[in-house]
Amino acid sequence: MRDHEHFFTVSGGIFTTRGNTHPSGFVHAAGVYRPSGNGEKEFEGKKYTKEVDDFGNKWVKEINPDYVKEEGPNSYILVPEKDIIKIFNPFENSVKIQEKISDTKWNAVLEELKKVVPKEDIGFIGSYLIGFPNENSDLDIVIRGKDNLIRVKSSFQQIVNNLNAKNSVDERIMQVSLDKYYKMHNEKNNDFRKMVERRWPTIRTNDFMMKIRFTCGDKEENFMTKKELNEDFLCSGVVTDDTGTAFMPREFKIETEEGIYRVLTYFWNYTYCVSNGDKLDVRAAKIGENLLIIKNRDKHGIKFR
Repeated sequence: MRDHEHFFTVSGGIFTTRGNTHPSGFVHAAGVYRPSGNGEKEFEGKKYTKEVDDFGNKWVKEINPDYVKEEGPNSYILVPEKDIIKIFNPFENSVKIQEKISDTKWNAVLEELKKVVPKEDIGFIGSYLIGFPNENSDLDIVIRGKDNLIRVKSSFQQIVNNLNAKNSVDERIMQVSLDKYYKMHNEKNNDFRKMVERRWPTIRTNDFMMKIRFTCGDKEENFMTKKELNEDFLCSGVVTDDTGTAFMPREFKIETEEGIYRVLTYFWNYTYCVSNGDKLDVRAAKIGENLLIIKNRDKHGIKFR
C-alpha cells in the first residue's frame, strides 16, 4: 500500500494509508470516514461522516479495537491487509476528477499546478477520491515525486500571486489548529505556531483555503526503522535539509556540534514542520548513531530557538 491511498474495510470504515513501509500483513493507517446513519456522505448504500482518527482513540477503537496498537502512552492504527476490500488510488482516476472540477472554483488552482508538473502526477484524496463530494467539500490535492516537489516549491510564490492568494493561515484558523494539536501533543516540547507558519504550500483566497500535499513517486521509498528504540535524546542544531517534511514519514536533517542527525516522525501534524536554517531543540528517541524518531506525544517534540 502506498502513502495517501484510501481503502474500505470489511467493517465499513474508510481509512487512509500513512507512509509506504508497513509491517508484514498490515497497513499503517488513519481513520478518515466513520460509518454514520445520519452522515452527509454516501458510498455503496452506506452513510459516512468525516472524522480523522490518527491514533485510534476516537471511532476506530469503537468499531475495530483490534486495529489499535498501544505502545506505552501512545497508540497507532494497523489494519490487517485481509480486512481491506477496496482500494482508492489518488492517481488512478485523476484525469476524470480534473475534468469534473473544470467548472468549479478549484480549477484555477489546478491550471496553475499543471503549468509546473505533469497532470498525471496530480492526484486527489478525500471526498473526490472516494466519489462522494458535495458543494461544501474541500479539494485535497496530492502531487507525487520529489522532483515535482522541487518544481512546485520554486514556483509557488508565482502560483499564489497568479491566484491573488496568500500562502499563510489567518489567526482564526491558527488558533483552531493550535487548540487541536495541543490536545494531541505536549506543549512543553512543541512550538506548533512556528510549525504551522512554515506550511509554505498553503493557498488562501476569499473563497477557500487549501494545502497542497506531496507523496513519494512509485520508484521512491520512505524509511521507517524497525530497530528497537534505545533512549530518549535531546539535541540542538540547525536544519540543513527540510525536503522530507513534505512526505510520510516526516523527515529532516539537523546539524549539531556532535554531527548530523536524521529526524523522523509518523505524526501527521508535523507536515512542513521546519525550514532550512531553523535553529531547533529536538527531543526524540535515538537509534544508533544518527537517527532520531519523534514518537512519544507526551515527551517528544520540536522547539525553535
